[in-house]
Amino acid sequence: MAQNFRAMLQRRFGGSLVKAWKAMDTHGLNVLNKNEFIKGVSSTGYAGNPSALWSSLLQGSQDTMISMRDLDVKQFKHMAAFRRACKRSLDSFEQAFADESGKPGLVHDMDGFMKLCEKVGAPKPWPKLFAQFAVKSADYVSWDDVSWMEEHWNWQGTKESPIRGVARSGEHTGQLPGSPMRTSGTGHLCFSLRPRQVSLKKTSSLPSLQIGIRAQWNDRWHIHDHIGNRDLNLIHLLTKVQTQEQQKTDLRCRKKLAETSTIQWLEEAMGPEDDSSVLIGSTDEVPDEEEET
Repeated sequence: MAQNFRAMLQRRFGGSLVKAWKAMDTHGLNVLNKNEFIKGVSSTGYAGNPSALWSSLLQGSQDTMISMRDLDVKQFKHMAAFRRACKRSLDSFEQAFADESGKPGLVHDMDGFMKLCEKVGAPKPWPKLFAQFAVKSADYVSWDDVSWMEEHWNWQGTKESPIRGVARSGEHTGQLPGSPMRTSGTGHLCFSLRPRQVSLKKTSSLPSLQIGIRAQWNDRWHIHDHIGNRDLNLIHLLTKVQTQEQQKTDLRCRKKLAETSTIQWLEEAMGPEDDSSVLIGSTDEVPDEEEET
């Protein structure tokens, strides 16, 4: 299930794990619990069971939180290796996007990003790295596209760890900054409640036509009997309409064939002493009469 989910994210978000995570983490928490994950995974277009997907992504782990790294460990390690390569070759990761003034205002297009990867010795493939970070535009990568690695992750120690963020209030509720809070509650009409799904458990008007043996539809019902077609109508009625006995015989023969094979039935019915003469035919030859000399 997790593999199919990753393939769906690759197709939907153009191979960018960052875009996929931003679609799920709408409040900028950086780390999601199970309830937040179930609410956010629908934004990616996933139509499966989110609870089963949670268990599949964590693979039996006892973690109560999920981060971008858990969505695709291989792609996240590729981005983390790029960050470590920039920090190892330059003074800091921010210096990879520093302009002439020393501020991170440099924007890399595809060619510039390839040169940067070659300079710092980033792991290949480099076009996939560019597709990962190109969030705001598919033509360039800026410091705003990669700054989340420094702001939302702790790189101390042997393994990086995500930092839980604070939900951005008012951004996703249609509320303007400084405006009073919206009223909450269900109200007297309870418009916020989801409607109950109604389904028909059993048929109560018509009987099921798939159970039992019954007569077939008479396609000659509109042809009335007269002296010229009375025999034809009778033959049609017995052979095409009233086929209950034919169906019973067919089922009985199929059951018998399933229980006993034809060869076994012949051996039991014919017996071992005369089966060769009946099945194969007698091989005795009548001797020719001796010719008189």
